[in-house]
Amino acid sequence: MCLSPDIVHLDLNFSTGFSDKMLNRIAESYPNLKYLNLQKNEYVSSNMGIITGEGLFAIAWSYHKLEYLNISYRTDICELSICNVICSCLRLQHFSLSFCKITDITIKEIASSCLNLKYLNLEGYGNINKEAVD
Repeated sequence: MCLSPDIVHLDLNFSTGFSDKMLNRIAESYPNLKYLNLQKNEYVSSNMGIITGEGLFAIAWSYHKLEYLNISYRTDICELSICNVICSCLRLQHFSLSFCKITDITIKEIASSCLNLKYLNLEGYGNINKEAVD
């Protein structure tokens, strides 16, 4: 699958039909990735392009230089997996989590780990307390 190990920008926004297996291959093939967009199309069937914690785990352990990550609408990813990414990808500057399943726990993890963060998208949350954001 490797086109070039020097690729630093990979945009799979609204792509369908890929899975954890593909994310594992991406993690193995592109060690210098700094930008990764995995946003799911909110209008596409939920069984198209499912990514779970397993695929995100490969990203977390492979991309310590990652600066941009968008996993919006990835409702199959659990909060623990998202927190693993937060703890591993300390260089994140842009993080989009719209409509993911998170709580105050994730917000606290972001606050303590993502010290370089410049943009955080939390659209679509009802489970987050104002105190966690402050």
